[in-house]
Amino acid sequence: MPAASLTVRNPRAAHADRNQLRPQDRAVHDWYRFVLASLRPGLKPGAKLAYVVGDQASYLRVMIRTGAILADLAQSLGYHLVGTDLFRTRPSTVTGEQLREEVVLLEWPRAKRRERQQPTSPPAFGCGTKTTTPSRTATARW
Repeated sequence: MPAASLTVRNPRAAHADRNQLRPQDRAVHDWYRFVLASLRPGLKPGAKLAYVVGDQASYLRVMIRTGAILADLAQSLGYHLVGTDLFRTRPSTVTGEQLREEVVLLEWPRAKRRERQQPTSPPAFGCGTKTTTPSRTATARW
């Protein structure tokens, strides 16, 4: 009996909604969602993460693109995707087909900077600023 092909044509689009995922992709999605959500409270702003993940091909020859699932899920949880790099390829134990192992690079966003407020009063004379007087221009010196 030939293996059924359940490959999604655009895997990134399919991961946007968990309900649209195949059951095997949903299991990967749920696990990584738990792991990434659990890390968020302990991460400092700007923290960098790297996950080495490999594609899976089950005995039914259904391809699971783990790197794409992880990248999309991390972005939906607020992480920034820095990149996905090929680590190596390895043969599938069932089909012998070359599967990808990738490094998914993530960054937890930095805290947003507050806008600097303009001072409500002019700076005091003598702090290195130029001030204008009616008779002359003076430069403060230390």
